[in-house]
Amino acid sequence: PCYVFHPVNAFEEGEKIVLYVSRQPEAFGSSSDDYAEVGRLWRWTIDLASGTVTEEQIDDRPGDFGRVADSVVGLDANYGYLMAMAGEGNSEEPVYGSALWKYDLHTGKCWEHHLGEGVRGGEPVFAADPESNGEDEGWIITIVHSETTGSSKMIIVDAQDFESEPIATIHLPQRVPYGAHGSWIPDTSLL
Repeated sequence: PCYVFHPVNAFEEGEKIVLYVSRQPEAFGSSSDDYAEVGRLWRWTIDLASGTVTEEQIDDRPGDFGRVADSVVGLDANYGYLMAMAGEGNSEEPVYGSALWKYDLHTGKCWEHHLGEGVRGGEPVFAADPESNGEDEGWIITIVHSETTGSSKMIIVDAQDFESEPIATIHLPQRVPYGAHGSWIPDTSLL
């Protein structure tokens, strides 16, 4: 048994359904505010013909709030983005993380974008480059909060140069919670 708060993606492959999830052993400890465990990236394959399920752990680092580019939701995506769910040094304490991760979902390779000492981030949101078609051609946007200064900012990271410094930083005039979920909606979708 296990628990999944957030699937990263799922798709059909012939007679199989493949899911990428942040899997944790159980949901809550003593209360709904007490996360008992942190999740880790797993691949589940449900074989509809044989009635079996196989699972494979992709990484042992704790992470959650996984996403793929909206254009590949429900398809065999190459890349997924997760938020670290551990304190400094990847401790087992479930906290909003100090890093964002980009995964090659086929090979398990992981790139890390460290947010800075004492900085916690939110869910990575992918914004596609409207002039490109590549799955990772675009930017990752998230709101981060400095536990040291109490300040918040929005950062924009080049998804193809993920480990580099943000290409843009927007300093916010007051603290903004680095909450769980967000979406990027291009202006062309608002017409």
